[in-house]
Amino acid sequence: MYISYAIFLVHFAVFSGAIHIKKEEVAETINELDNIYGRQLREISQHRQLQDKDESYISNDNAFQGNPQLTENLRTLDQEQNTEEKGLDEGYKFDKPTDLDPDSDLAFLFNGMSIDDHGQVYQPIGRNIKNTTRAIADNLDYHPDSPSDPSKRNFIRTFSFWPNGIVPYDINSTFNDKQRIRIIDAIAEFNEKTCVKWIPYDNSIHFHYVEFVPDDEICYSSVGFVSSSTPQKIGLKNNCVYKGSIMHEMLHAIGSWHEQARRDRNNYMTMDMNNVIKGKRGNFYIRQTSDISPFDPASDVMYGVYSFSKNGDKTEIFHDWRQEFLAGTGKTLSFYDIADVTAAYKCTDSCVSPPTCQHGGFVDQTCTCACPPDLTGTFCQQLDQSSSNCGGTINIADGETYFLTSPNYPSNYDTGLKCVWFIQGDPGNHIRATVTDMDISHNKNTCYHWIEMVYYLLANKGPERCGTTDHEVWDTSSDGEMNTMIIKFNSFVASDKAASRGFNITLESIGTGCENNPCVHGSCYSPMNSGNYTCTCNQGFFGTNCDLPSVYSIFECTAEIDHYCMFVQSTNDKFNWSKRSGRSMRYYTSGLSRVTGPGGAKEGFVYLYTTRLGNRKTGDNAVMSTEISFPKVERCLSFWYHMSSYYPSSMGTLQIKMTDSTGEETLLFTRSGNQGQAWLQEKIDIPAVDNLKQVLCQHPLKLHQPQQLLRPQQLLRPQHLSQPQQLRLQRQLRPQQLLRPQQLIQPQHQLLRPQQLHRPQQLLRLQQLLRQQRLLSATTTTTFRHTTNYRPQQLANTNNTDYTTLRPQQPLRPQQLLRPQQLLHNQLLRPTTTPTTATLLLRPQRPQPTPTQQLLRLQRPQQLLRPQQLL
Repeated sequence: MYISYAIFLVHFAVFSGAIHIKKEEVAETINELDNIYGRQLREISQHRQLQDKDESYISNDNAFQGNPQLTENLRTLDQEQNTEEKGLDEGYKFDKPTDLDPDSDLAFLFNGMSIDDHGQVYQPIGRNIKNTTRAIADNLDYHPDSPSDPSKRNFIRTFSFWPNGIVPYDINSTFNDKQRIRIIDAIAEFNEKTCVKWIPYDNSIHFHYVEFVPDDEICYSSVGFVSSSTPQKIGLKNNCVYKGSIMHEMLHAIGSWHEQARRDRNNYMTMDMNNVIKGKRGNFYIRQTSDISPFDPASDVMYGVYSFSKNGDKTEIFHDWRQEFLAGTGKTLSFYDIADVTAAYKCTDSCVSPPTCQHGGFVDQTCTCACPPDLTGTFCQQLDQSSSNCGGTINIADGETYFLTSPNYPSNYDTGLKCVWFIQGDPGNHIRATVTDMDISHNKNTCYHWIEMVYYLLANKGPERCGTTDHEVWDTSSDGEMNTMIIKFNSFVASDKAASRGFNITLESIGTGCENNPCVHGSCYSPMNSGNYTCTCNQGFFGTNCDLPSVYSIFECTAEIDHYCMFVQSTNDKFNWSKRSGRSMRYYTSGLSRVTGPGGAKEGFVYLYTTRLGNRKTGDNAVMSTEISFPKVERCLSFWYHMSSYYPSSMGTLQIKMTDSTGEETLLFTRSGNQGQAWLQEKIDIPAVDNLKQVLCQHPLKLHQPQQLLRPQQLLRPQHLSQPQQLRLQRQLRPQQLLRPQQLIQPQHQLLRPQQLHRPQQLLRLQQLLRQQRLLSATTTTTFRHTTNYRPQQLANTNNTDYTTLRPQQPLRPQQLLRPQQLLHNQLLRPTTTPTTATLLLRPQRPQPTPTQQLLRLQRPQQLLRPQQLL
């Protein structure tokens, strides 16, 4: 307490300009305070010793009679010790996230959280990342191009640096005392962490310098050393006079460009220029940077994901969404900012025999290793456990597997824990952490306790996860040290909340074949010390990369996190469909607060929406379309929609269209005007055509803030297809999955509904039947087309035995099917699939039966063949 006070006195005396204290007086004040503080600590230690001898000494208040200040100091120390043992007890603050200060550490933790609900991951509602001090300052950022080179960060190879790493500066006198102190603090930290030194300008020796000046509108800096402009100015609007924003402009001044403008940024993120304010797109253009360190979302020169948004939607789309919470949060130089400055200005050239730093560390200006926060040692070779009360180092060698569990697992973990594990695997291989069981406390919107996965860059904070799941995979990135990972567990911050079972994580090393996520519709595995990979495809897809669809493929579009969407935003429309969770936007008209949309998604957590907000006018449209090569098969499109406006006439129109190989456009669905305050379901039959393309389009009318929202339905397994239920977000294509022969000469087939593999004794019987069928196939011609299916009992037997067809309206139940050995002589072998739940769905249609068909009754085997096992 006293040291902090002394530092404040020094700053106030030196920078306020209102009070003048001699250096000698300042030194005496500091020494006096230090002596008082040290004397009190010694007295506390003595009294603690007396307390150990006689417990009544303290309880009788004999120790500090007449010295209340010392008594209070002891109580404070006791409270701090108890806090370290028990935790912070701040879980209740997460129950009201809107009350969190957007700039607080708790808000930063909250923004990095996501909850897993049995495989469905979602982010908390109430994240306030648009209103942080830094986010507001980013939207005021401006940079005049340098006359010599308009490029900056990540340090340009041909760019002009400040001679000898010296930057003379002056602070305009119109800044108030508080602002001057913040600027000086930023300069002091810059000088402490890098070899670039900012020193006060002296006109007798400096011919060029930087001047910090106030600005009424924007925050700006030229880039690098610009000798043609003296003084070179750093302009700071009031919203920018905070350390993170000041250092952001200082980095520009020494030659650094924005992180989102790196040459390699497209490997990590996509810029949605349609959402960027006109005139601000230059801040997002790619520059010819010298990328010294890996892409760093936590860099102080990295914009937030909503920066310069004209409509409130994201302008930066991270390919790995789990890293986006770091963007635009810089309050100081990041670890990798310091590494970049050190390399660009050659701060270590004078070092003699510098150490070889490990695990992402680098040699800094002191010629020693600067280590990631959780590592220590001369070479950053070991875990720093000084701030944790559990954890350790785990070495995975020679392909072994390690099972990491929470303390007490499978019993509940304790609260008040801060655990850190440092995992090291075989060099040249990735570490894969597979969560096989997780049950970590939360309140359905935010985490009380969590695991933190540091899988990308060891010096950056990792995303936090809680909730319940039995499968989630985390692979280390090749951008950092790929054979190392840090896993943390925290029940310390919210120690006032009840504990749960914890987690079980399987750790192993894998090869490099899965680095670029080659398996489009499936999971990837790569053997150790290899760049090869194997894909395990989702149902209905095949091919080396699981990218080839079949008639059984399920196509979906869901806005849920980390889920696939068959629709892509058009580049020829006027605005985009956006994602939203929770209730729709609130707007104000005639002095009243109104909400036009739903309270949340139909099911799940996220939905797609459009709104009239912004400069929308009649004729503008938001379009999404498919870019998939669909197999030619009749399908059914299923989805949920919500269209509501306070003024129905301003609602606009929702349309769904299709085109085929001829290019002819067919309108499949259209709705206009207010459709009420409920989610509505729609199902559309899609004919079998070549080169099918689906188009989803919304046309707004004028006025007010109407909203159109989409949420797909949930389709269950084939047995229940006649009563589909709701699912997730937009649209899904899925086959109805039942075929029937149209012309069979002497058909002898049997229908087996594939779901699971047969037991051995059943497979033997089925193989005998299949062999009989193969013999017949040499003289049998079969033509398949999709039909509308009826239950067998709905079909009348006829004397015509040329066709034998089973066509159920709903998939048959087990009791309705005969065993394989009871099949008749003329039977149909017809594959079906068991689709998983999805979103907007297309499935094959079922034509009406012809009177020449006759019914064969089957009974389902105990376990069923998969489609690929059937002819």
